[in-house]
Amino acid sequence: MDLKESAQGGMGPHGLVVGATGSGKSEMLRTMVASLVINHSPDRLALLLVDFKGGATFADMDPLPHVAGSVTNLADDLSLVDRFKEALYGEMARRQQILSDTGKLPNVDAYEQVRAHRGNLPPLPHLLVIIDEFSELLTAKPDFAELFVAVGRIGRSIGVHLLLATQRLEAARSAAWSPTCRTGSACGPSPRARAARSSACRTRTTCRPNPARVS
Repeated sequence: MDLKESAQGGMGPHGLVVGATGSGKSEMLRTMVASLVINHSPDRLALLLVDFKGGATFADMDPLPHVAGSVTNLADDLSLVDRFKEALYGEMARRQQILSDTGKLPNVDAYEQVRAHRGNLPPLPHLLVIIDEFSELLTAKPDFAELFVAVGRIGRSIGVHLLLATQRLEAARSAAWSPTCRTGSACGPSPRARAARSSACRTRTTCRPNPARVS
């Protein structure tokens, strides 16, 4: 996965993953995280890992230097959802301010070019936010959709990217309001529904997360 390729790839890069229980969705997410941290340094990649219902998907990943934050079991304390939302809004505002203060730069790629010449600027890695069971989050907190729209609108320039995962295809279709994903979803059929897989699940995702890390 190439950082520049992802950054210049149109409206994204953001992604959507749909997979029923037993389809391998969690393993796919873990494998993706492992691949990203192997190929990109913490100065270029930061991860914010969110598991709404539990902590199994991203278990044991906290020690990775790329992990800027890990949030689990939000369903048990919905006040954490509001704190997470405010924290992400704050991070987006911080990044916009950094780009402005550095010379009204248009995006994080321009910041990296300036940083390469000046040398005294701190890293501003891309932040990939992975949210497992995002449909459950939206059911509990419908206003969270506004954050997804905001990230879809300005995330590319400030280096913030979403990868949303859910078990329900209906939830994925209802997320069509979001400009974050340019094509389809990577869908994993349930064991009982392999033969009846919908056409949406036959489309592989081409919305590629653009790596990097929060300083």
